[in-house]
Amino acid sequence: MKFYYVYALKLKTPDHYYVGSTPVHRFEERMREHTIHFGCKWTQRHGVDSLVGKFKCLECMSNDLEQEVTAMFVRKYGLRGVRGGDINNTRADCYDNLSYWVPRKLRKYAPPFRPC
Repeated sequence: MKFYYVYALKLKTPDHYYVGSTPVHRFEERMREHTIHFGCKWTQRHGVDSLVGKFKCLECMSNDLEQEVTAMFVRKYGLRGVRGGDINNTRADCYDNLSYWVPRKLRKYAPPFRPC
């Protein structure tokens, strides 16, 4: 059996968070990658402040758990400040068309559309 950690990071930009997952044996290395700006684009852009949650689970459950933890953070902090799981668009125009990348149940947490 393989075990994974699903983790949540508080970022240096206020009210910004990242949720990810990695095999247990790679956790420390993955944290290092995030802190030296070699992790995902979201943590590169906003910098890592601290680890705020870590959940151990079976590999087969890690994707579902990552989606749920991401959704929980989106509900609390809004779509503008959270990325993780399938919520991973970091393009500047990502709020122009939510239908192609945000699950329907989370679209109400998106910031209002403001055309340029």
